[in-house]
Amino acid sequence: MAERKVITDAQFRARICKALREVWQGTTRADFIRDIRRTNRGHTSYRFIVRCVDCDEEFGQSERRYGVKVDGSRTKKMKLAYQVDHVNGIHPLKTLDDLSQHAEDLFHGKQQILCLECHNKKTFKK
Repeated sequence: MAERKVITDAQFRARICKALREVWQGTTRADFIRDIRRTNRGHTSYRFIVRCVDCDEEFGQSERRYGVKVDGSRTKKMKLAYQVDHVNGIHPLKTLDDLSQHAEDLFHGKQQILCLECHNKKTFKK
């Protein structure tokens, strides 16, 4: 009989956060992007565009770029050129009692589009 592996509370909460975020990315996040994107009338190859609320830069909905690390160097992998940011943040999941508020903030909190640079500035400011 296989031995059961015991996980810590922190590992359990991390798995819950990951599962919730994956659901959010496929539902609420996708709906938000679909609602705010605009049809591209320019000469780029992207059919839809989104705009950073801080710097007004426009991005193709599927545009990918290299990220910039805190030290200014470039990341190894490309990622979306923008992030969906939760304006008021997400309540941290420190205990299972926080689960309801965490999920409420994740799925129903106010969201906005920020480019990678503006998102990093906001994140590191906190």
